[in-house]
Amino acid sequence: MSIKQMQMVKATRAFAGLKKIGLYADIDDLLTLSGLNYSVHLSPVYRISSCVQEPIESARCVTRDDTDGLVGLVGTKYKPLDNHRLAGYASYLAGTFGSRIHKAGALSHKRWDKGSRIVFMSCLGHFKVGDDDMSKQLIITNSHDGSSSLTLYLGVMRIICANGMVAYDKKFNNLIKIRHSNNMTIAMNRSMDLLVQANEVYDRTKNSLIMFNAKKVNLSTHFASQLFPPTIPTEISGVLKCSGQAAKKREAFVKLYKEQDMDDSVYKLYQTATAYIDHDRTIRIGKMKDRASADFDSIMNGTGNALKKKAFDLCTAMVR
Repeated sequence: MSIKQMQMVKATRAFAGLKKIGLYADIDDLLTLSGLNYSVHLSPVYRISSCVQEPIESARCVTRDDTDGLVGLVGTKYKPLDNHRLAGYASYLAGTFGSRIHKAGALSHKRWDKGSRIVFMSCLGHFKVGDDDMSKQLIITNSHDGSSSLTLYLGVMRIICANGMVAYDKKFNNLIKIRHSNNMTIAMNRSMDLLVQANEVYDRTKNSLIMFNAKKVNLSTHFASQLFPPTIPTEISGVLKCSGQAAKKREAFVKLYKEQDMDDSVYKLYQTATAYIDHDRTIRIGKMKDRASADFDSIMNGTGNALKKKAFDLCTAMVR
């Protein structure tokens, strides 16, 4: 099996919890196809003391209407965003770019039933960097458990291996967050205006990747040492010890770099970094309920996203 074929096999890791969505007739059809055709509602929370139920005024339960499954515990100021409304919002945003929703599904936190977090994805077009095809991605996430805001991500994916080629950060203007509050409707309407600037974000990303591709270097070992610097020794029982994990990551990075079927360049360094982060890196399930949810959370918001931001900054410094 070739390297590209292996990457294709591993490509579903980041979004394995989502379903591919074919053509849909309306929002109800979209929700049925994605398994998101349920509503959520707020319920009182009680403390049981000496067989007596005492209401807890500062909290509310968030439950699914189809299963009565508990998907969150939130404060009194939290305003839920129903799946039907979210799907209509996501579909409208995709439609403004002449597109539709291509993937959707529910992810889960370890504490709650499945469906505490919702994701919609849309492909908004393509561009090329060298011989690589890139897909412009709009990713919309929402939480019913109060763990995160309604969030819009403007991403870029390398089609051959489904590497997310950007980090998400306010510095890149590719991230919009909307809190679950009384002002949510106003903020959602405003976000539609902000997305008019999406093409500027994609153009900047494209130009950066083209500059990366034009800079011919072979510094895989040096780049790996910057991306994964040596671990600082910690004292255990009077003895300084290192875990050795950083060295293993550097070794894996250099090995993966040599396997990439492309010319040496800053772009190859960055592509190797995103491939390693999205597909080869070990991710702990931690607070999430399953592997798919943990992978998505890390790559979009956690350590994986932070590593991509670091790799992007390192590459940008190399082409200045």
